[in-house]
Amino acid sequence: MLEVARSLGALVKAGWRPQRSIVLCSWDGEEYGLLGSTAFADRHSAWLAQSAVAYLNVDIGVGGRQLIVDASPSLARLVRGATERVIDPATERPLSTVWDGLVGTLGSGSDYTAFLDRYGVASINLAFISREREGNYHSLTDSFFWMEHFGDTSDYAYHRLCAQLWGLLTLRLADVPQLPFNISDYGSKMRDYFADWSQNYSTWNHAGDHVHSPLYVHHI
Repeated sequence: MLEVARSLGALVKAGWRPQRSIVLCSWDGEEYGLLGSTAFADRHSAWLAQSAVAYLNVDIGVGGRQLIVDASPSLARLVRGATERVIDPATERPLSTVWDGLVGTLGSGSDYTAFLDRYGVASINLAFISREREGNYHSLTDSFFWMEHFGDTSDYAYHRLCAQLWGLLTLRLADVPQLPFNISDYGSKMRDYFADWSQNYSTWNHAGDHVHSPLYVHHI
């Protein structure tokens, strides 16, 4: 985030001004209860509901080379387009050519929760991780030594890539006349969610499970 801030600052010094406000936030109290982000969102609820365009969340950041993205369906194409413009350090090819292209759904679990689930702000959560998680997360071994020897061994190249992708998404949301939302994708996903729920509900009924089953729709 500091590198994104430095880069935005360099643009501002060169005379650039974004068409929309960019707010950089670093949250305290993420474990347990998402306390800092939730308090901020509740305190500024009216402003968020009226003015917030999108929320970009980076929690883990870098712990490997595999890009993992979860996002509101309306922002999936934005993410895929951005990966075409940044270079994967290991292969020196566009990130889009080595990423599996999968954009997962958001529910809860990180600081986007209050923005997405309470106030309907379209959100993206991204991270570079290892498929074989070493178990250092939230431990005393989650250190600079671990990062330099296991997490990002190529001179922090994937930290740089994360900042580039994060910054590019920020610019595309803040500095284009028309917001890059794809509402058709959102509608298609809503149909998929409803179909999945309907199938599960039918299965529960046939199994004799009479628990009142809510329709969980967390994918703003």
